[in-house]
Amino acid sequence: MNKVENLILKNLLLDEVFVRKSLPFIRAEYFNDPLERNLFEVINKYFTQYNAIPTKEALVIEVGQLDTISDEQHKNIVHIIKEIDEEKSEPEWIVDVTEKWCQDRALYIALMSSIHYFYAKNLWVLNGQAPTQLRYIDWLLTFPLTILTFYVMLKSVSEVKRGMFWRLLVGTLVWVIAQLLGAYGYMSVTLGFLVGIVGWLYIIGELYMGDTGRANSACNNESVQMAFFANRLIITIGFSIYHIGYFIEHLAGGANINSLNVIYNLADVLNKIIFGMIIYSAALQDTKKGAQQ
Repeated sequence: MNKVENLILKNLLLDEVFVRKSLPFIRAEYFNDPLERNLFEVINKYFTQYNAIPTKEALVIEVGQLDTISDEQHKNIVHIIKEIDEEKSEPEWIVDVTEKWCQDRALYIALMSSIHYFYAKNLWVLNGQAPTQLRYIDWLLTFPLTILTFYVMLKSVSEVKRGMFWRLLVGTLVWVIAQLLGAYGYMSVTLGFLVGIVGWLYIIGELYMGDTGRANSACNNESVQMAFFANRLIITIGFSIYHIGYFIEHLAGGANINSLNVIYNLADVLNKIIFGMIIYSAALQDTKKGAQQ
């Protein structure tokens, strides 16, 4: 196991303050090793469900219930759990280490995403296959994760209803799937556009006037409220770029494919990279405040 990942996973099992401040902002995809990734996902799921750090015994049981890993992988994960020692890291130091690790991993993933988009563009140049359609596959995965970050942020600092999770998820899927079906010709492009707009407006309504917006107002955590406010603006303004692009491409007579890709690339930078940076900055501020108290 990588030493840094080992330290992070260990402290996620030992230090509740570190867990509450850091867990919402560590992504499973940051872990290179599939075993570490699976272990992190189990810890994250357990803490989200029970609002407590799992014991090693509980963790072994939870891992045993995974149906996506082989017997050998299960054995190796259990070995990792049993090898974790009981010594906590110095709070400020582990925060700094985690900060640098997250920055490095986020930068690497962003670079890989850029390579993916360059590949998509070359695919269009060589084969005439439009990369804007390929993007919908990416958005189908990343948009729900982005929107659900609001739920995870609030869950880390207050008690929130599980229904909030499902409303945000369903609204996002309606939005993305409708426009995906319209773009691929499985639905009227006009209907896909309108249903997508309805899903997006539903999300905005939930963030401003629904349970999610009210939970943010009541959470009494300045860092979370700041990140919530900034990223809510990104969802409201930044994500409108995708609807504008869809309208131009499918309903306004089309546009130069390179121009559309510039529009979507700018939208992805704003709505994914800056979105993540805002959350990460808020997490660091909150974690350092907790370490100083």
